[in-house]
Amino acid sequence: MSARAAAVLLIAASVSTSCGAKADPDANCAPVDAAAFCATVADTLCSRQAECFGSPDYQLQRCKSDWLAQCSPKVASVTRSATAFDGKRAGCSIEALAAAPCGESFIPLEKSNSAFTGLGAKDAACTADWECGPDFYCAIDAKCPGHCVARARLGESCVKGLPCLASLACAGGVCVGYAKVGEACAAAPCDENGTCSLGACTARHEDGGACWTFVDCRVGHFCMHDRLCGLPRALGESCGDNDCAAGLYCERASRTCVPRQPVGASCTFDPFDEYTTVSMCESRSACEPVTGGAACGAYRGDGAWCDPSSNRCAPTLYCGKDDYVCHPIKPAGAPCTSVIECGAECDGVCRGTRVCPSGR
Repeated sequence: MSARAAAVLLIAASVSTSCGAKADPDANCAPVDAAAFCATVADTLCSRQAECFGSPDYQLQRCKSDWLAQCSPKVASVTRSATAFDGKRAGCSIEALAAAPCGESFIPLEKSNSAFTGLGAKDAACTADWECGPDFYCAIDAKCPGHCVARARLGESCVKGLPCLASLACAGGVCVGYAKVGEACAAAPCDENGTCSLGACTARHEDGGACWTFVDCRVGHFCMHDRLCGLPRALGESCGDNDCAAGLYCERASRTCVPRQPVGASCTFDPFDEYTTVSMCESRSACEPVTGGAACGAYRGDGAWCDPSSNRCAPTLYCGKDDYVCHPIKPAGAPCTSVIECGAECDGVCRGTRVCPSGR
């Protein structure tokens, strides 16, 4: 997945009450159950990326399986009472992902991750970082389980994989604070308000500011096709590829933002124009050939026929290369012949992320 496609969204809200105390930004969000969280985020995040960047189906499915591989072990930790889950924070993260503009999502997923809070204190047994408290990480040696160890603090060494506190960055083998706008960035990365240019952190641009990539623009904006920072284009506004807001796409002929088509609607299938073929249909749908033309088709369910070359199965399914049928993605430890069968990597059996196998 491209660096740009891996970047899609953060909407941060912080509201103060009349008494000066901060209101709970998650107060009005509908809570989400931990069991449904991973699949919902995978579907929302990856479908939004497909809308923004015209990702082909195989990239969309890989995006979903990659996210499930990252997220599912966290839910397993919740089940074992090693990690706490905040359903309202999780619900807010999903709402933010669905509404966020294209091009700025490398920060918003932090809210999805922050729905999980590790409960392990110093020296507590753990299988992954998310089972340890905020100031700790899980040190896993030759065998499982690992144990929770304190993260490096300001000025301490961060070599050999030792992570810094979340508020710090590892630069030159030492934990340092993020540089603010106007400060030098040779020895420390800029915070989210700045971008490193000619050795100093400069403010990320507002609407109309010149840009080369999305990192040149303020959070919530992205670098448009005309190389100017801006908000997503609204219905009827002029556009380039990936400039339009959620629910819209940039029509080639008029170069304006128009609504995406619902499932069953006629569409333009062009194997040489991947953006239009994918983007003109609404989320979880894509244009595909049918008798007499082309139409926006929905993803297929468990047991339905599929084409392995396009893998149009639902988010938690994969398309079998031998029987051309949609099957549930296999869990860690199950036999496999291809990564598409797993929620993560495959080397004869499905492998999870670099964590201890569940329950060890």
